[in-house]
Amino acid sequence: MEKVLFWTFIGIFSITAIITLLGITGVLKSIKERYLNVLFTSLILEVVAAVLILFKSTDFSSETNYSSLFDKAGIADEAALADPEGYILTQLTENNKNSDALQQRDSLSELLKEARQLLEDCEGEVGQLDKSFFTKISRLRILMYDFDGYITLNFREDGKKEVFTLLGSIFESLQLVNSEKDLYLDNNELNTAAVKSKYNSYKRSYISLPLEKQNQYYIIFQSDIAKMLRDYLDLIKE
Repeated sequence: MEKVLFWTFIGIFSITAIITLLGITGVLKSIKERYLNVLFTSLILEVVAAVLILFKSTDFSSETNYSSLFDKAGIADEAALADPEGYILTQLTENNKNSDALQQRDSLSELLKEARQLLEDCEGEVGQLDKSFFTKISRLRILMYDFDGYITLNFREDGKKEVFTLLGSIFESLQLVNSEKDLYLDNNELNTAAVKSKYNSYKRSYISLPLEKQNQYYIIFQSDIAKMLRDYLDLIKE
């Protein structure tokens, strides 16, 4: 019934509008001016009536049909049907949280990559440090405490393999070795006799001992290690 009334009203409004327009433009000259005023007034009243009918037929207080909307979305949650607006707000909030979580995950993933790269760099630096002169000096100091505070190279050489290896490497860092043949045998085994001889020559270069203390040319004291360290620092300053 409302549709019939609506379309009837549209028809009357259209006819009135056409006649009024033709009369105003002078196409229909048989319409007198006073009738044109009446038609124009009727047209305005019809417009006002149409607006009133439109507002009257629209139920602004009716709630949105969330049920059909949820059906289309494939949502069958009872909580959603019981409180649609609350459900929608909750989902929007969760989506925002998920978005933040994804951003945090990406950020943490990037930090993890940086941390791994830093760890790899540190491992490389530690590997270089382990081979450095200062590490060898520190290790030699530690070994001295295992031998009562000093190391006698002429005594129990078999138990001092690490000491001889460190000394050979230290002499190389101090540029006191011309070639590998100076300290190594043909089978690349360290020549302990050559290392002792090299240490003897090195110690004689900075200290002169009386005849009764000649054996100290084969003993490593803390003062000897300090001399090695000073020589190396002087070397790298050049």
